[in-house]
Amino acid sequence: MDNRRTVRTMNEAYFTFEGKLNKDTLKPFKRELIPYGLNLFINSAITLFGLVAVFYFCGKFYRLAGICFFNSIAVILMKQLSQLYLIHSLNKVGFTLFSDTQEYRLLFYPEFFDVIRKHDNKIISIYYSHVNKIIEKDSYIIIILKENLCFPFYADSEQRDLWFDFIYENTPESLKIKRLRR
Repeated sequence: MDNRRTVRTMNEAYFTFEGKLNKDTLKPFKRELIPYGLNLFINSAITLFGLVAVFYFCGKFYRLAGICFFNSIAVILMKQLSQLYLIHSLNKVGFTLFSDTQEYRLLFYPEFFDVIRKHDNKIISIYYSHVNKIIEKDSYIIIILKENLCFPFYADSEQRDLWFDFIYENTPESLKIKRLRR
């Protein structure tokens, strides 16, 4: 079986979006970048440490209450630092891929999508099987790949709904799509 594909033009693309990868476009998604199970575990640990601290404080075990309260604060700080580190690492991977100007154009086809770097017009084709999840928040959409690379882009409401219909039809069912309406 021949895995090569024919090169398509921009006119043949079903959808075209402009995107830019920087810290400002990644910040709205920082809560969604951490997996749900890990986020639930961290929030449970924070709650548990807080409740145990209150219990010890009511029982006049101030030293143990202080230790539990400190642990709760430490877990909160670790969660915030992990979100910042994740944003920094995604931005760093994007910087190595896109050089100084981290701007790109996304062209969507039924089997794959193309990422065209703006500074040199190099085309990177990505099949939908490499996509880990797609998250929508406000007017932004972010495509996160299994290789820890992401592509945030802006879409107006009409085009966004048509694009999601297209994605539901053409992507594998195992793809996680999260739409956060606010």
